Amino acid sequence: MIIAYKGYRPDLNCRSFKYELGKTFVLSEKEMPPRLCVNGFHACILPIHAFAYYPNGLITNCGRSSVHTKVYLDKLCSNVYIDIFGSDSKICGGVIQIDKTLMTPFDMIIESVKTLNMMMRIADYPTKEIVSLIERARNCRSVHFIDDIKLMWTEIISVLWSKGMNANDIIKEIEKEQMKGDIKNE
Repeated sequence: MIIAYKGYRPDLNCRSFKYELGKTFVLSEKEMPPRLCVNGFHACILPIHAFAYYPNGLITNCGRSSVHTKVYLDKLCSNVYIDIFGSDSKICGGVIQIDKTLMTPFDMIIESVKTLNMMMRIADYPTKEIVSLIERARNCRSVHFIDDIKLMWTEIISVLWSKGMNANDIIKEIEKEQMKGDIKNE
């Protein structure tokens, strides 16, 4: 099981599927296996990547409003895709459990920073870089910190790829880190 982040329309609809807070949804046997961008339940590992699919007007200035939650995905698809250029971390699974509470845009940013911190440990990346990012996110002093988060994601993924890890290896390492309790199941 992996923790990820999902966006929806304000009524918790996503691509004509109605979700509910605190509920678990499972693909039918006929729909299995999940395939990225084809079927299954989709979410993003890096929370701010969910804004690309369901923008939040407060963050993106697009005027549209969406809601976001933490989710727990299981029975992951085998064709995992993690964009090395930092624009996407979408994954999908055959089982999704929706968290009980909605997340604010600020929550999504803080969770993104926590996810980056976890990824930096996986990559054995110098963690001093994250300190200023965390401080700026807490104080919301820079309008560019979302771009900084995406840039750091790109750098970390590049480091992992240079170490010979593929997308499936990265997902396995994320699952291991999450199981250690770095990002708590609440």
